[in-house]
Amino acid sequence: MGTRRANIPQSVRLKLMQGGTIGQMEALAGLPSDHASRLAFWLECDRTARSRNRLQVPEPLEVVAVARERCHAMTYARIQRGELCLL
Repeated sequence: MGTRRANIPQSVRLKLMQGGTIGQMEALAGLPSDHASRLAFWLECDRTARSRNRLQVPEPLEVVAVARERCHAMTYARIQRGELCLL
């Protein structure tokens, strides 16, 4: 899931961006809640943010932006598979 911007319809993107915590965003994406899975996810987001900006240490907000993009793409994939419904 290394895409920078998934091809998510605007109406779905707006719905996904409505409030909630980071944990809720991860849960919607289907990310396992165990520490090892979450750590691996965030380390990958950190690596992606670093490579995008060619930095040794990325800005925390950039890492969160990468995580948000990945979670939204993963959530949209779950919607397309029929695992979730946005009502």
